[in-house]
Amino acid sequence: MEKQQSDSIISIENDFFSVGVNKTGGEICSFYSKKSSIEYIWSGDPEVWASTAPVLFPIIGVLKDGFFLYEGKKYYLPKHGFIRNSESLVLESKSVNEVHFSFESNEGTKEIYPFDFKFDLIFVLSENNLEVKHHVENLSKERPLLFSLGGHPAFKCPFSDQHSYEDYFIYFEEYESVSRWRVLKDGTIGSVKLPFLEKDNRINLTHELFQDDALIFKDLKSRKASLKNKLNSNEIEVSFNDFEYLGIWAKTDGDFVCIEPWLGISDSYDSENKLEEKEGVISLNPSSKFNASYSIKIKEGDS
Repeated sequence: MEKQQSDSIISIENDFFSVGVNKTGGEICSFYSKKSSIEYIWSGDPEVWASTAPVLFPIIGVLKDGFFLYEGKKYYLPKHGFIRNSESLVLESKSVNEVHFSFESNEGTKEIYPFDFKFDLIFVLSENNLEVKHHVENLSKERPLLFSLGGHPAFKCPFSDQHSYEDYFIYFEEYESVSRWRVLKDGTIGSVKLPFLEKDNRINLTHELFQDDALIFKDLKSRKASLKNKLNSNEIEVSFNDFEYLGIWAKTDGDFVCIEPWLGISDSYDSENKLEEKEGVISLNPSSKFNASYSIKIKEGDS
């Protein structure tokens, strides 16, 4: 049975899968298998967490005290920036298996983010793989564009009513010896590194795992992280070669998990709020372009 979608959703598809992208914010809201009739994207239940895959630009996470300083002036930006929840994305093009949105700076954005830019978001579905492409262009001929960029896809977990949350785990392509960085109550990053993995490549999922917010990793060797389960061979593989940081997050009462490739990170607890000094911030030269993409691959077995 084909999945029904509302008029606010742009659909792309092939013989194997269909993908839905919400016009508002450019959020992936469906990655549906025609073979198994499994929906792999979180439902966006507003009673738990209403989003499904926010697009993070021009910041990741929060700013300390809600603002950054640039050229001596304060600018207030919401958590994760302003692409998420925006109803101003322009549909540039649409084909059977590709959709292209864009967003350009305007007088409204300059009140909270004083830069001239163009942001393009492109989704390409090929067999069982969805590539999410981000193109950022600095429209200024005079000054650099300072920004961060990231994905926040939320995957349904468990995939099946026959499974439990604890049947699932995150699997890294490399054995890792890494710490996680503590998220403080205000959303900033603390100074404490918590030892997490020691020559291991697996994180077993429990709801309690996220009671202190996201797992944040700055120095993973892996460029792939997969959501797998113990009961069959179905899995979701997220590849993030272009991204330096990775967040893994869920609500403690939500049947989902987010695998989040980031270029940038929340402010540290001791930030001086200067945007040019923000950890992970990208400085793009005048009249230059920047590209980064990640991909989501669904692997289904026979069981």
